[in-house]
Amino acid sequence: MPNAWWTASAPAGGSAPPAPSSTGWVWPRPRPGWRAGTSSRRTICRAPWRTPWPTGAAWTTGASAAATAASSWIGCSRSSPWGGRDEMREDETVGQILHDARVAKALSREILAVELKLPLRHIEAIESDDWEALPPGRSRPLARQLAERLGVDLEFHTGAFHTVPGVQELAPPDPRQERLERLVMGLLTAASILVALWLVVPGPSLGRKPLPSYLTALPRSMPPPPPPPSTSPYPVLGELLPEAPLNDQGALISLRSLDTCDVRLEPLPEVGGPVQVRTLRVSEPWRLRVKGPFILRLDNAGVVNVEVAGVRIPHGQNVGEVWVGSFDAEGRWLRPVLPPPVAADPQPPDEEEYGTPP
Repeated sequence: MPNAWWTASAPAGGSAPPAPSSTGWVWPRPRPGWRAGTSSRRTICRAPWRTPWPTGAAWTTGASAAATAASSWIGCSRSSPWGGRDEMREDETVGQILHDARVAKALSREILAVELKLPLRHIEAIESDDWEALPPGRSRPLARQLAERLGVDLEFHTGAFHTVPGVQELAPPDPRQERLERLVMGLLTAASILVALWLVVPGPSLGRKPLPSYLTALPRSMPPPPPPPSTSPYPVLGELLPEAPLNDQGALISLRSLDTCDVRLEPLPEVGGPVQVRTLRVSEPWRLRVKGPFILRLDNAGVVNVEVAGVRIPHGQNVGEVWVGSFDAEGRWLRPVLPPPVAADPQPPDEEEYGTPP
């Protein structure tokens, strides 16, 4: 059968397959390394022998054979196993590739949106290369998802897929920085080797015995014996000395109150001196020295502890009672002399108490 009709109907830019024989089409053997749907060079069509041409009565007329061959030849003119132009167009975009694949599979955008569970506007944006309409960072994943559904391998369209936003720009290598890194690594390696050798290999001085030092020949000095315990009556440093109850300045008076109390301290008239008055309060002790005899008056004696010349004075008063005490120059309490008790005359027994004698 002549193949003039096929040569005329073949698409531009590609070679027509060989003419059919009387029993069917005779297909050439594929090139080594060329398999179905792939090639060592970029291709967008499938291998023709995946769907063999029909034989026999199906090719009785040239018109039907031409129509079938032309429909099978669509999309394969850019890459063919038997010659022709093997390179894809460089100006083709990812959206155009996916659009052509969807049309070739006779799928609508609505069907793809339902199958992939994507909004219809996303599929329209991908086919129109409107990447700004997609969510940020989702352009490349959505394009891969749609290409996988349509059977398009984007690895063979690296030039077109590189235009999709999201490609990580890699800075060109700096030869100067690479040389500097190699130099630093070499120095670190050499330093590590030197440290390991210094730790493992013993030095020349380690195998010899050390020379005797002149310090070993000196007699060992003994520590001095501890000092004997002190028998002095004076206390050690830091110990608090109590005040002397009586000295040249007079007798020591200490007053501590548990409540408010008015105190009056008056020297005797023959000694003379100022009268001291003070109100005692809780946690406010009054300590003073008085030279010569004096009189001490407490308005609320039951709440005051009195100590004169180191001796506690038991005044025996209750709360709210007034107490007055006289003291000599050495702080001794001059107790008042009580009159002796008067002896009572003996009284006869009461007759009513013991009854009338018989």
